[in-house]
Amino acid sequence: MEKYCIMVKRKGFNYYTDYMDRYFENVAVKYGYHIVKNPKQADLSCVVFLDFPLSSSSEWGSKWMIFASDIFSKITDDQLLGLSKEVAESFKSESKIETFDNKVYHGFPFVWYFSKTHNAFNEPPFITEGKPILKINSFNSNFSSGQKFSITWRNNGGPSKGLALKFSYDLTENEIILEEPALAVANKDRNGVRVRWLPLEASQVQDGNSRVYVFELPDYLIQGGINEYSAKLFGKGKQNEAFLRDFSLLFTPRGSAKLLKSVKIEAFPMEYPSNKIIWTPKSP
Repeated sequence: MEKYCIMVKRKGFNYYTDYMDRYFENVAVKYGYHIVKNPKQADLSCVVFLDFPLSSSSEWGSKWMIFASDIFSKITDDQLLGLSKEVAESFKSESKIETFDNKVYHGFPFVWYFSKTHNAFNEPPFITEGKPILKINSFNSNFSSGQKFSITWRNNGGPSKGLALKFSYDLTENEIILEEPALAVANKDRNGVRVRWLPLEASQVQDGNSRVYVFELPDYLIQGGINEYSAKLFGKGKQNEAFLRDFSLLFTPRGSAKLLKSVKIEAFPMEYPSNKIIWTPKSP
C-alpha cells in the first residue's frame, strides 16, 4: 500500500516544536481527538520530520516539514486533502500531499499522539504530590581531565526537601581531584529567571572498592516537577518553568583517563535516597 505524507512549508529553520501542540490540537478537535503526551493513551500518532529527504536522492535543508502517519493511507483521497487543508490553515502556512518513503529516516523526528478520550490540555502543568523523580536532562559530552564538566537534572515528580550528590570512582593509589565544584540553581524574581551558583564542599569517604565525594544540601528545596503529560506549558513560559526545576553540578576533574572512565555520579532526594539517578561516562 502506497504511503502518503502531508508537507507543510516552514517559517524559518529553528527546531523549536512546542508551539506545534496548539496547532495540532486545533486540527485534532475538528475530528474528535485531542493531543496527549502519554503514548499509552493514544489512539493514533503522527511523526513530524523537520529536515527529512523524501528519498535517498533528496537533499536535506528542505523548506518543508513532513507529517507522516499510518492513518493517511487508511482514509480517502478527499479526506486526506481536507486534512491537509486543515493543517495548513492551523499552521498559517501552505501544504501539499506527497508519497512517502518510510525507509529513508534522516533528520529530526518528533511524535505527536492523539486520543478520543484523553486530553493533555486538561493535565495539570506541575506535580504537587508524590515522590520526586529526578531525570538527567543534559550533560557535557566531553568528560576528561582539566575540562569543565556539567550535568543537569530535572524533577518530574513531587516536591521534596534535601538534595545529595555523590561522585565516586575506583579505589587505587591515585585519585581524582574536583576543582571548584558548584551547584547551579535558578530563581525567579521581578526581573525574570536568574541562575545562582552555590559552592559545594565535599566530604570524602571510602565505600568498598570506591572513593566517594559526598555533597549534601539538607535545606535545598526540590520543587514539584513538570508534568510531562501536560500540554499547558508551552513556548517561552514552559522553558522558564522547566528551568526553575533544573539543578546542575559543575566542576573540573583532574585525574588519569583510566580513573575517569570508572566515575559514577549520583543524585537523589535526601528524603527518598532510593530514588537516585546515576550517570557514568558510558551514559547515552
